Amino acid sequence: MASGAVLLLELDSVFDSDKVVLAGETPWLRVQAMDVVEVETDTVELLFHATGLTGNEFISEWYLNLNPDLDPTALEFDLVESSFFAPEALSPVGVSTGYSTLKANGNGYFDIEFSFETAATDARFMNGDYIVYEVSLPGGSLSAADFDFYSTQSMGSDANIGAMTNPQGTVIKEFFATGAHVQSVASGEMITSTWVGDADGTIVLTEPYLIPEVSQVWFVGLVGGLALILKCRAVRHARSAWR
Repeated sequence: MASGAVLLLELDSVFDSDKVVLAGETPWLRVQAMDVVEVETDTVELLFHATGLTGNEFISEWYLNLNPDLDPTALEFDLVESSFFAPEALSPVGVSTGYSTLKANGNGYFDIEFSFETAATDARFMNGDYIVYEVSLPGGSLSAADFDFYSTQSMGSDANIGAMTNPQGTVIKEFFATGAHVQSVASGEMITSTWVGDADGTIVLTEPYLIPEVSQVWFVGLVGGLALILKCRAVRHARSAWR
């Protein structure tokens, strides 16, 4: 794969057994894998972004897969940036890896799991939030394409089949390249959770996906009154431009 390749996965399908559908517009979540060309070793930047959550909905787990020819337990993760907690603080994110060992509800087994804060409301991964990781594989080769693989049917399996069908050809179970667990979902009078994944496959981008500008309103005290300053910023990475 050429340097600078960019892959985008959009989570827009529910695979929860209760079929609790989120109220927001799809895609509810996006994850981008991009080759980082400014560093000497093979490094991939992962950008996770909540785009269509509503109310108090938040992400508790997010899953990815890896090329079955590579060892997920050998990956190294470097937290670069986050909108919902300071990277220099104690990270409320846990990263687990294992070859087809991480089960996401009824959707088979994944290789990588990111676990996010569920108790502290000010550190939850909610709508509009994002987090960025740089991932490397010491002593090996790694590219964005290595994250474009389906979850597997059974623990330890390398059968990335994408979907299971019955003898009539009807899809009876889908498998995804990425999946996530969304909590605090309103369903009637109940508050529950649901699982979502990417139903439409990988999107290959010619330019990196850019998080929409975030408007910040600052009130500044001035002689004679208050001035309202609207300050817009775009999320940028120090070593890889997203524009």
